[in-house]
Amino acid sequence: MEKYVQPHPLLLSNILAKIFSYLTEVELLPCVTVCHIWRSETHATLRKRITATISSVRLMKKFLARLESEPLKQITELTLKKMLIDLNPKEFSLLMSRISNSLRKLTIHTCLIHSMDPVHFLIRNAPYLTHITLDTLKTPPIGYESWFRHSLLPIYGSTTPRKPLCFPGVKYFEYMNYDNAFDAAETRLVSVIEAFPKLETLFAKNLKVDDPTTYLNMRMPQLQCLFVQMGVRPMRRVNEQLIRVFEALKLKLRHIRFQNVSEIMRPSVLQDWIQSHSETLRNLELEQIMDIIEVSISCFPLKLPNLHYLAVDRNFVKNINHILDMKYFPQLNKLEFRFQGTSNWIKIFPKTIAVHENVRDLEISYIDCTCFQKLLYGLPNLKILVLNHGNDNLLRIVFKNLTQLKSFSCHAEVEQLNEMTTAGITGINPGEDLRTCPYIGDLKLLSSLHLSFSSTPNSSILYKGILDCPTLQNLILVGLKLSPKLKNEIKKRTGMNLFPLTKTYLRKCRVISESELQHPVYFFGHLRENPFTTASDSEWSDCE
Repeated sequence: MEKYVQPHPLLLSNILAKIFSYLTEVELLPCVTVCHIWRSETHATLRKRITATISSVRLMKKFLARLESEPLKQITELTLKKMLIDLNPKEFSLLMSRISNSLRKLTIHTCLIHSMDPVHFLIRNAPYLTHITLDTLKTPPIGYESWFRHSLLPIYGSTTPRKPLCFPGVKYFEYMNYDNAFDAAETRLVSVIEAFPKLETLFAKNLKVDDPTTYLNMRMPQLQCLFVQMGVRPMRRVNEQLIRVFEALKLKLRHIRFQNVSEIMRPSVLQDWIQSHSETLRNLELEQIMDIIEVSISCFPLKLPNLHYLAVDRNFVKNINHILDMKYFPQLNKLEFRFQGTSNWIKIFPKTIAVHENVRDLEISYIDCTCFQKLLYGLPNLKILVLNHGNDNLLRIVFKNLTQLKSFSCHAEVEQLNEMTTAGITGINPGEDLRTCPYIGDLKLLSSLHLSFSSTPNSSILYKGILDCPTLQNLILVGLKLSPKLKNEIKKRTGMNLFPLTKTYLRKCRVISESELQHPVYFFGHLRENPFTTASDSEWSDCE
């Protein structure tokens, strides 16, 4: 008689389902590779999760009816956008109670809300809710001013004073204050600190703060990522008062992102504050997005021994060697220059360029050929390159000097005159039969290629260019119209499969920009399954 062997608890479906319910989509991905039992249970868990988008009160009943007909479905992400919501109706309260046990992300975008009590109930009673994004209205409609004044943030606000609510489970909070919002509708940093004591990531648009002395006894001990995006008006930009508030909080951050820094702020103030995070800081982003006169507000040089990722605009850089010299950022491996089309590159390049041997990943925009060649000299070990607003001349520099590249992305600009064409990819000028310039086939180690064209090239870009890359594993083409014959030719010569891509999948994985979504997109890869589609990508929206 054979002895019965009890299976391991981690192989029982009911136990796995319970464990997997606590994991996010990213955390579930490695579980697929353990064994076939884990793989099937992972897919079953992901199939239950739904992303819902509601943009009118009328559709709430439809969502409730669908949840009743499919009781196993779980809404993990809920977005309410561009709607006038009266949160008193029974339907909305039912929706909040139905999804509270499964919700992980909540987004309320450009909505007018009379009472936040059902939302407070949802946040308090959703054990897995960790991400909240709340926006306000620019101007209230006529007749609804009283709603707007006391209905939105601060999230514990009310017409009658009461003790602030506390939501200890929330780890990510994103919100926006508009320049013309009522004072009662503004969210100030004090409110955020009191409401989210265990916050790890704060993304504030138009951050409103009080006097720095107000924050001397306040702390945000678990805050690791701080993203501050300010407006275009001079008094709304990142200024010295904001920096003094952060100093009072005694933050120890791993990721800092500032957008729109005031040009009247002393560079030393920003420099000293960033330098105070030298032991913990891993990622630093400094960006100017509005069209202002190019004023030097450089906070470099900085010595950050643990920095791995740096994204910086031209306004913050006086000398490129303050970045490329390894004594400043010895661990830097990813570098992004977010420069504008009017940036004068040549001013920041000295005669002698320092060399940084650890940078493997570079993304750059609006650079001329002379400065690009100098920059590549200072980054001899590049493996990944993203070239925005590229053209044929820049392509030839890449193909000649970066033969060790493993991943290359090039995005052309629609309005620019020197665009990326067939001649730049193939190295064959119009009217010629022989190749006279470097071409994409010279990248012998290339495994991933992403090309986005502003105008449709001819088919020779494939036959005399892209298909000559012997090690290509992934190929994304945007703006190139492929006939069935060309698709079959790519499959035949490379062995790669063509995967269908939808806008929902592309937006979620953020592989393609919003502007590229207006053009044909093709993805080829040596994979059995589409990497951009998983069982968790189900979405319920108003169009269904």
